[in-house]
Amino acid sequence: MMSIRRGKIGLTRHVTGVSIAALTAATGLLPTIGWAQESSAQAAASVDAETGDTQGGEILVTARRRAENPQDVPIALSVFGGEELEKQNIFTIEQLQRAAPSLQIIGTNPRNTNINIRGLGANIGLQNDGLENGVGVYLDDVYYARTGQATFDLVDIDRIELLRGPQGTLFGKNTTAGALSIYTRQPSFEPEFRGDASIGSRENYQVRGSVSTPLNDRVAIRLSAAQTSHGGYLHNTTLGKDINDYNNFSVKGQVLAKLTDDLTLRLIGDYGRQHEAGYATVNTDIATQRTTPAGVTSTIPNGIAVRAARAGYVLPPIEPYSRTIDTDLEPSIRMKQGGGSGKLDWALPSFTITSITAWRFWDWKPRNDADGTALPVLTAAYIESKQRQFTQEIRLGSAGKNTIDYVVGAFYFHQSLDSDALTSYGSSAPIWLLGADTPVNQVALNGFAVAGKSRLRVDSYAGFGQATWNIDDRLSLTLGGRYTKEKKIGSFVQTTSGADLSGLSAADQGAAKGVRGAFGAPNAYDAETSESKFSGQANLAFRFSNAILGYATVSRGFKSGGLTLTNVPANVPKVIAPESIDHYEVGLKTQTADKLLTLNVAGFWTIDKNYQSTIYDPIRTTTYVSNVGRVRSRGVEIEGGLNPIEGLTTYGAFTYLDAKYLSFKASTCPIEILAPSCDLSNRRLPGAPKWSAAFGGEYSHSAGGNVETYAGLDYSYRSGIFFASNLSKFSTIPGYSLVNARIGARIGTRYDLSIWARNLFDKNYLVSRQPAAFNTGLVSGLVGDPRVIGATVRVRL
Repeated sequence: MMSIRRGKIGLTRHVTGVSIAALTAATGLLPTIGWAQESSAQAAASVDAETGDTQGGEILVTARRRAENPQDVPIALSVFGGEELEKQNIFTIEQLQRAAPSLQIIGTNPRNTNINIRGLGANIGLQNDGLENGVGVYLDDVYYARTGQATFDLVDIDRIELLRGPQGTLFGKNTTAGALSIYTRQPSFEPEFRGDASIGSRENYQVRGSVSTPLNDRVAIRLSAAQTSHGGYLHNTTLGKDINDYNNFSVKGQVLAKLTDDLTLRLIGDYGRQHEAGYATVNTDIATQRTTPAGVTSTIPNGIAVRAARAGYVLPPIEPYSRTIDTDLEPSIRMKQGGGSGKLDWALPSFTITSITAWRFWDWKPRNDADGTALPVLTAAYIESKQRQFTQEIRLGSAGKNTIDYVVGAFYFHQSLDSDALTSYGSSAPIWLLGADTPVNQVALNGFAVAGKSRLRVDSYAGFGQATWNIDDRLSLTLGGRYTKEKKIGSFVQTTSGADLSGLSAADQGAAKGVRGAFGAPNAYDAETSESKFSGQANLAFRFSNAILGYATVSRGFKSGGLTLTNVPANVPKVIAPESIDHYEVGLKTQTADKLLTLNVAGFWTIDKNYQSTIYDPIRTTTYVSNVGRVRSRGVEIEGGLNPIEGLTTYGAFTYLDAKYLSFKASTCPIEILAPSCDLSNRRLPGAPKWSAAFGGEYSHSAGGNVETYAGLDYSYRSGIFFASNLSKFSTIPGYSLVNARIGARIGTRYDLSIWARNLFDKNYLVSRQPAAFNTGLVSGLVGDPRVIGATVRVRL
């Protein structure tokens, strides 16, 4: 975290007397390092002791459940202000990772999105219903259990805090890799309007707005809404239309009530939906050879070329950046989420009591062409999910600065998650999958369907506490612990259906049943797991001077176990054991007295035992999660900011990450290796770039009167990664860099006109890549967004 100076772009709101009062962020924060910033034009602002926000023009954070300057918090964290997010056209968490080198957000669609910090959090692959991510995502203090809930547009954001490393004491369930805390702007007791409209190339449109007003001197309300869309970035030659478009709508309403001078209530209700023809993949390569451990090379049997020839199908050229595909089914995503929460703050003379109650829902309904061809091989292959959750948290925290500052509390979480999967086969399935289009094969496979139903119920209880002993003005010791008790109950049922076989001869019936059995058979099981775990930390902080803070942290955490809840072999355990985390970190936070230079450094070493890794079963073409051994994540993070001249602000952030499997003895092998199993020990974790960085800044200059012109540039880089958990060479994604730019003019604090470019140099890059289904050798992946140039008008009243 860093703090730098910036001029004449801030806006604050002054509210007094309540711990939950709405305070709009002062100036926006430069990304990546999340520097709290000042403005000579800003007035001093009061502090919300529970949620932070501004103080004297600086954005405060609540990483320790009290409002603090980020440079005074002895942990590795970054904070991004809403103003700066808007200027840089960051409105999703996927875009946020471009500004945060230690954050990795990887996936093939919203449901199968994994959020990692420092390479840990969730193994790459399909999301397993019976597990949660190791990075806790919170929106206005409410825990989001499924990552798909966090892939909607970020609307009316005050700030985002990215806490790196285990956060199990205060942020609780499954924060072994860190926490992503998102805070929206609260209702204001002064009338306020914010709005912006953007238009760009490739049919990019966005309209966002929020209005806040007091109803009386005790109650204020806020309403926010956003609509974002763009045209299709791929062209489907078979359907003759553009696909991979985007359409997101979100709305949020809030009420802030000062029930008494000491008691406040914040009520929030929100709803969001995404409807799009999106997330179709392109063909990126063809694997044709495989090699044994002894070095014997052979051709992959029944490869894509052989299948295409016998089916009379002409495979399109492998030109991923032509952005064309030829599938016969249109991809479709229908996703909805919403819910409500109530936060009650009671500010007493020596402590504050906080209660947060929330209920949420998330519905996921996709359609896609899983065979990746223009042939009707698969007519359906999807998983629909319906998730509901309830959370209750209560905290008691000391007020003000004391010899011992403390927070104690309790947390309850309930989740129900019902998923329905369907795979059905079409008229080209016999020739494509079986090699012969015989009458028996047609009756057996054409129209054959495999349906799976999984049901999950979770109840989790926790008690936690953390205390900081301020030994003197320079030295402090923080101890914290959390005890969690959790139970998961689940079931899985698989059924099959197909054409009537009674008209076939006995021999043909036996052959048809054998064909069907190879692609799906009835299966059912129940599973449950219960666990009780303690996680804790010790942190020692020493202020060498007013400009330098050093700290060292030792922590023990865990990521809860889970259930498999998919069709797996009988010998695969249905219960996944919890992960155990040992974490060590040291760091320095430095800042000159005039805040012209800020430099923060953190070094970390994390050992993850019983690592929960994705396993691919090539026989059943099934992906599941199992415990595989130990992994290690270690590295160095450097963040800094320099403002050498008036009007110029610069930032930089750099991460070196060494994340690897320490032991993974029996992985399934990638398509290019012919062996019963492969040892991945001492090899790099998938999805973990060794090097990543973000640099940029903005220069502003007075053009006379109250007009200020500006130009900004933002650069991000990530080195290459493996996308598949078995580290196939056909899943490698080369490193790439992206540049965003903007120029514009601000007229006072009310108006902002800008022209911007995302991916300025139209860089071609991939965000996913892995061998396709059925081991045909075809390799597919998602192509990154192309260059978009647009303009934005912002109004603040």
